[in-house]
Amino acid sequence: MVGEIGLCKSARGRHVPVDVQVEAFRAQLEIAAELERACVLHCVGYYGKMLKILQDTGQSGRLPPVLVLHSYSGPPDMMRSFLTLRDTRVFFSLNAKQLTDPRMKKAAACCKALPLEALLLETDAPDQAPSVEHAEKVFDRNALNAEEVPLLLQEDSAGVNEPVMVKLALQSAAEIRGVRADELATAVCQNCKTAFGINDPKSN
Repeated sequence: MVGEIGLCKSARGRHVPVDVQVEAFRAQLEIAAELERACVLHCVGYYGKMLKILQDTGQSGRLPPVLVLHSYSGPPDMMRSFLTLRDTRVFFSLNAKQLTDPRMKKAAACCKALPLEALLLETDAPDQAPSVEHAEKVFDRNALNAEEVPLLLQEDSAGVNEPVMVKLALQSAAEIRGVRADELATAVCQNCKTAFGINDPKSN
């Protein structure tokens, strides 16, 4: 796997000029394609620019075999353009905070509209911690042993996110899509294996 790589307009990303980011991104895509590795893409505020780079790369050269748009926050209608990129398999990953925060309406719309075979779920831990209120809907502190209680729900918690919160992402995505959580878990697990070549000896 190669990544995260990409383009970023966040407070941290703005310290690097966009032309430098683009040059590095193109070079990293080339390496991932040459090595035939899945590529995890980070994008904040530059989805149009990223899509254009990927389209140009696909037409003039070669894209990596798999692209995963991590914590996708672009518009739902742009997903179709990413999904039609040539000679690559595209997945969109959504995190627990995106799927539970009512201010992040685009993520819920994307989750609902996305083809099932292109959906992945994540937490973006340790960043993007969901609210305690939402986490408590999935994790019952009274029913768990002390060591099983997520960090976010422990006393004196500093709001730490962790991978176990993918359970909240799953439950929220299932509610948004109107399906059973166990059925969605099976499908997303298979997507994960496909995206990252799990159990594929060629991916080592």
